[in-house]
Parts: sequence; structure tokens; C-alpha cells
Amino acid sequence: TAIIALRLEQEELKKLFEELVAYGICDVKIFSFTRNEARDISIEDLLARKPKDLDDSAVAAFLKDKVVLVSGAGGTIGSELCKQCIKFGAKHLIMVDHSEYNLYKINDDLNLYKEKITPILLSILDKQSLDEVLKTYKPELILHAAAYKHVPLCEQNPHSAVINNILGTKILCDSAKENKVAKFVMISTDKAVRPTNIMGCTKRVCELYTLSMSDENFEVACVRFGNVLGSSGSVIPKFKAQIANNEPLTLTHPDIVRYFMLVAEAVQLVLQAGAIAKGGELFVLDMGKPVKIIDLA
Repeated sequence: TAIIALRLEQEELKKLFEELVAYGICDVKIFSFTRNEARDISIEDLLARKPKDLDDSAVAAFLKDKVVLVSGAGGTIGSELCKQCIKFGAKHLIMVDHSEYNLYKINDDLNLYKEKITPILLSILDKQSLDEVLKTYKPELILHAAAYKHVPLCEQNPHSAVINNILGTKILCDSAKENKVAKFVMISTDKAVRPTNIMGCTKRVCELYTLSMSDENFEVACVRFGNVLGSSGSVIPKFKAQIANNEPLTLTHPDIVRYFMLVAEAVQLVLQAGAIAKGGELFVLDMGKPVKIIDLA
């Protein structure tokens, strides 16, 4: 066993880890100075990058004292959006999700701020109920993270993907504009670039529609990024489960590469994009260097 008790940048940590493994030391731990204990090294430690060029003051000014609605609030991205909205001083946070469990979980996570949050169990396909929510709480900003995102499932269920992603986005965007929401930021994906699958196609249509709705009274921006480390259904939790069950790691192809980003970093960049957006922009996040999935395995 080796314990790393140094504050290292990600590249330095990765290099040291590889050298230890080369010497046959595979049980590697990191000493946490904040918790005063050693913990197992994680894949996030090896792949995560320190966010660059983040302007916390701009994000704080953007969110402070605002009423914010987050759709898909219980998902991987949505829940982090909720946490950072509270962190940066949102006056009131409306958390919308159609999953009872996911909404319960994020509501429980933010229980300390219960006076500032309102959980709404609602599908964004329900236009009438959505209008009632917007009329009641009058959000100034909507962060739209609700979507079906798993490529194989969307391929097998194209009708559901189109209904949920495209129609759901249209209904939410229309309702936002009708109810005089000032700014609408949609979370998109790098798979919307020359899409080769159903999920990517639906997100590209969502981009085109929402951006077409942008005007001087309704600022719309879309933010694209790639794979988020540890998000539900992504490759890292899948590999971890296979290892825990002593199963072989499954790859779709040995040459496949992916771009990875920490969820907190991705969300901070989304919020910064929202802060600087003037309406009609499509932001693409710098995902860093690609990682070969076979190396990750």
C-alpha cells in the first residue's frame, strides 16, 4: 500500500500513480488534509482537471437574489445546478423533476435551505401545470437540464426520446417566453454536432428551436459539453460495478475515446456561460484532452 500525502496537480498525481503501478503497487490511497484521513484514489482524481478561467464573481452577480427554476433538478447535472444556485445566492430555487426519487434526493440534500427551495413533482410535458408554476413563482432564469440522455435507450425508444427531449423542451421554452422569463439556458451535448444517433439529433433540434426563440426580452443560450465523470449510466459507474462483481470490463471498441469533465466543473462553466450570454449563443465547453476508454479500463 502507498499513501500519497502531497498536494499534487492532476497530471503530477497521474504520473506518480502510473509509476507506483509500474512497481507493482496497486493499492494507492490519498491523504485528505480536510478530513485528516487516507482514502482510496479514485478515477476522478486521475481524470479531473482544475477548472480554468472561472469567474466566481460573475456567476455570483448573475445568480444573487434571483428566482431560478431548474428542470431535471434531480439528475446528475440538475442536482449540481441546484447546489451551486444556492451556493451563489439565489433567492428562491424551484426544482422541477418528474422522478419522485430524484426530486426527493435533491430536496433532502438541500434540506438546510428549505426556506429557499420548492420541489415540484412535474413533467415538463404538462403545459397547463407548468404555466401555473411559472405564474405562481415567476422565475427570472430557467436552467433546462431535463432530458433523456442515454444513447442506446434513445435508439431503442426513438418516439419517447423525441417526445421527452424535443416536445418537452418546446413546451418549457414556449411557457417561459409566454410567462416573461428573462433568460433560458439549455444544457446540450457534444453529440448534437453532426449527430449520428437519436439522442444527438433530438438535442440538435432543441438547440435550433430554443435559439430561434431568443429576442431582446427573452435571452436564450445553449451550452454543449461531453461526458461527465460518474454521471448515472456513464462508463465509470459501469466499470466500477463490473469490478465489484468480478466481471470482465466491457468495451464497445478498443479505439473509442471520450472527453471527460467533473460535474462541478461542467456546471460552473454552464453558469458562467449563462452569466455572459446576451441571447442567441451556443457555447461549447473545452473538455480538455480525450481519454481512450481502453486506458481508462
